[in-house]
Amino acid sequence: MLTTILLSLPAPAHVGGLLQGVEVQHTSGVTIETSFGVLRAIDGENYSWLCHEAITTADALITPRYAVSGDGVMLGVVPVPEQARDKGLALYRTLDGCDWSTPTGADGLTITDAAFDPSDSERALLITADLADGADNYILTSSDAGQSFSPVLTAAERLFRTIEISPGGTIWASAVWYDRDEGYLYRSDDGADFTVHVVPIPDSEQPVDVDVIAVSPDDPMTAWIVVGGYGDDTLQHTTDGGESFVEVFSTEGDIISGTTDSDGAVWIVVSGQVLYRSADGVSFTAVASAPTGLAVSASDVGVWMATDAIVGGGAIARRSTDGGASFDIAMHLSTLSPPPACAAESHSAVLCDPLWEALEVRLPLPLTEGDSGTTDTGVTDTVDTGSSEESGDCGCGGAGDAAAVLLGIGLLGLRRRR
Repeated sequence: MLTTILLSLPAPAHVGGLLQGVEVQHTSGVTIETSFGVLRAIDGENYSWLCHEAITTADALITPRYAVSGDGVMLGVVPVPEQARDKGLALYRTLDGCDWSTPTGADGLTITDAAFDPSDSERALLITADLADGADNYILTSSDAGQSFSPVLTAAERLFRTIEISPGGTIWASAVWYDRDEGYLYRSDDGADFTVHVVPIPDSEQPVDVDVIAVSPDDPMTAWIVVGGYGDDTLQHTTDGGESFVEVFSTEGDIISGTTDSDGAVWIVVSGQVLYRSADGVSFTAVASAPTGLAVSASDVGVWMATDAIVGGGAIARRSTDGGASFDIAMHLSTLSPPPACAAESHSAVLCDPLWEALEVRLPLPLTEGDSGTTDTGVTDTVDTGSSEESGDCGCGGAGDAAAVLLGIGLLGLRRRR
């Protein structure tokens, strides 16, 4: 039913579409990825808007993905190269949000994800997923902060899906090959030599994906991966670098985001409706106070949720500093500033500045005194999910919230990263 509804809707342009958060990153300030652009706060508080159209075609439907280095360099990936600003060039780089150049070594590739090494801002990695028959796919690396890339690993019959780099520099990547119903987990300590392990996947009548969802901040052998098809996911835990896996969570939904916090707790988002937390990475409990949202991330000042601004009273991100007991507004869209001041011939000035007026009139009004901008999420219970048969099927989330968030997921595409 939902699929039928989505197919019948007109596809919105970025600026005219949903006011929905997609991801939050915490390197070099705060970066909030949304359906309508990127919100950058270099000082962590004052956000300016960067439009997706700086790296996509004007009518693109795809939502780009971004990676930010500790020095503030941004990489933008357009997963569908035909919808890139320069057709076939899916990777872009900027120092200041004004001009976006095209790094060398990635021309013509279908790039699915990018990541900077938190321990080395000069190192960045890309993964690819070319669907053409007989095509090779790659893990590519850069040693000059994303200016140029070269393959470090070539794999036939592999579609790379996700890549994560831990604070200590351990690299994890996942891949699948649907014709053989196989999944793979790659790991590297140095970015040059990778070990690979086959991931056990269940029998299914639909394609089964494998995604790295969270990695340990201090144990280079520990990670959590999602295995499953649409609407039928399990969370697998490895503590030996991928040689073995233990199922720790299952759901009749989709695990679309995950993170580990500074205390070592693991957080996951299911179907954009429910946030779960696990202190030990094994037993998960629904977080009753959490808003609905598409992504969870962690920084040294709390756990963040990327939220739907309409459902969330104008908040595009909320933050908890008390372990999930409560969530406060981290960014309200009424405070968003226009694109940064750039040279008249820059990509931002030419492509983004003309769009600001159309976006500005859609932004919510400022909060009035005493208005917290909160909404009732409908989450009223905590459920110990562990690995029982009831895991994840808690029916949490208000009906209105769930419909709005599921609509966003359908239009944006399910994102499993970071």
